[in-house]
Amino acid sequence: MALPTEAVETVEFEAIKHAGGPSPTFLNPLDDARFWASYASRAELKAYCLASFEVMRSEDQAGFIGQISPMEAAA
Repeated sequence: MALPTEAVETVEFEAIKHAGGPSPTFLNPLDDARFWASYASRAELKAYCLASFEVMRSEDQAGFIGQISPMEAAA
């Protein structure tokens, strides 16, 4: 008896404990990024966050910092 594809994917994920690179987005990039991030390891999250920040335009970096600053104050 073969396992359903979902079960195989779950077992594979649990065995390797990482999400791999984010998939191309088709509908809503933020929803897709959040879905990917829910499976990513801590190392993956830190690496993609820093790499993304590094290539942002300066005005986008400022906007990002403005977005996360209130979160830091609440933590």
